[in-house]
Amino acid sequence: MKQLSGAKIKHYNTLISKAKLEREQLSQEYRTLQSKMDKTNNLLKRYEEALVEVSASSTTLIVSEHALLRYLERVYKLDLSKIEIEIASKELFIKVQELGNGTYSCEGDFSAKVVDGVIVTVLDSKKNHTTKRKKKSVRDRSTTAKPKSRSPLQRDLQEYYEEVE
Repeated sequence: MKQLSGAKIKHYNTLISKAKLEREQLSQEYRTLQSKMDKTNNLLKRYEEALVEVSASSTTLIVSEHALLRYLERVYKLDLSKIEIEIASKELFIKVQELGNGTYSCEGDFSAKVVDGVIVTVLDSKKNHTTKRKKKSVRDRSTTAKPKSRSPLQRDLQEYYEEVE
């Protein structure tokens, strides 16, 4: 019987040693994470203070993209849904379905950059947009269709701006 209780004592001593070692490792990880958390909180506080300082000394207002869109829609009476339809044309949809992500030339002298089914930006086809680009796979290559004449919306906008000037 004494031999059996000795084995149990050794077993529990081993478990206690392992648990203490794990606790020490976790304590070290906790201290490391706490240190990182403190540094991040200090950075966040400095950034927030800097933002308040810059905002307080700013002499101009910032106009959000949402405000710009609403201004164009409500003041200039632009129908943004027509513009959306013009950008997200059926032809562009077909190209994206066939080729996937990429930058595609579109009717109306512009190109649309598409990522995961979302048109993320529109570029002027006439300008040379130089950005660092990784080599695209065959699936991601853009088509280079010749742009056609200006859309009615583009003509209307051009006429409007000529009248304003």
